[in-house]
Amino acid sequence: MLFDTGPDGRALERNIAALKVPPQQIETIVLSHWHADHTGGLLTLLKALRASSAGVSSMPVVDAHASYPPARGILPPGATQVLVRLPADPKFDEIRDTGATLKTFDGPLGHTILNETVWVSGQIPRELAWDGGLIGSVRWNPEEKAWHPDEVRSSCHR
Repeated sequence: MLFDTGPDGRALERNIAALKVPPQQIETIVLSHWHADHTGGLLTLLKALRASSAGVSSMPVVDAHASYPPARGILPPGATQVLVRLPADPKFDEIRDTGATLKTFDGPLGHTILNETVWVSGQIPRELAWDGGLIGSVRWNPEEKAWHPDEVRSSCHR
């Protein structure tokens, strides 16, 4: 199992090499939540696994929260425009197009993976003052074509 894929493919490749773990042995990739610093290496890894068919009996399962943000950005307090759009997370179709199986889950209840040997906790609500999220964090709403504050008290952290 691989928990998160880091900010980009290069970082993930360095970490896998340093750990001396053959990536072909990864059966499941758990994404703790949708932020590019946790999902940025995913497509690089999946494409590399697909390209190196030697020793790969099947592509891994990607376990992810169903609440996918179309876009995130930073709107500092008092500002009228989004200062920066954060890097995009891999889209569901992009994950599936690599040949990986995508399994999405939602809600506060967790679930098991890897033949019921690993428990993934599910959604963990932000309830403490210090866990308020990134100041100025906003999420794009495509239906309204507008940025809205990220929900601070209901994160997708798992």
